[in-house]
Amino acid sequence: MLTQFHVDLSDGHPGEEYHLVAGGKRYPLVEHSDETRAKVRGQAPHLMAVPDHKLTHFTGDPVTIPSDAVTRVHLKHTLNTFPDASPQHGVGHVAIHVPPHPEHLARLVAAGDVHHHHVDYVSTAKALIFHHPDRINNDPDVTRIFYDYRD
Repeated sequence: MLTQFHVDLSDGHPGEEYHLVAGGKRYPLVEHSDETRAKVRGQAPHLMAVPDHKLTHFTGDPVTIPSDAVTRVHLKHTLNTFPDASPQHGVGHVAIHVPPHPEHLARLVAAGDVHHHHVDYVSTAKALIFHHPDRINNDPDVTRIFYDYRD
């Protein structure tokens, strides 16, 4: 399944390069413009609720994500402007990608559309709660029951 990730880097560190990491691969982020925001909101109306200043970047190419499993993704950034940093990268926002309900997924595939997922402070908080041992699982049907997820 192809998913376009949209992220909130309104608090990003100037001069650093950000990537989305999913399935062990890094995907570069591209800065949104007024035109790209308008286009994506036409494809994904749930992003209409996200203010422009919180819809700042997106994965240049859609990311292939399993359609039958819950997947954790996160943002990583360089630490080039942090002279005393010992690691090479810092970690930013996190999200748990819950695949759309199978009926919604079938509509997306039939139309040749991609799924759109926003990564921000809220997704990070939800991911932290999801990591509780009583909740973490890999089954999208089970996860949808308690993970207030919107397609």
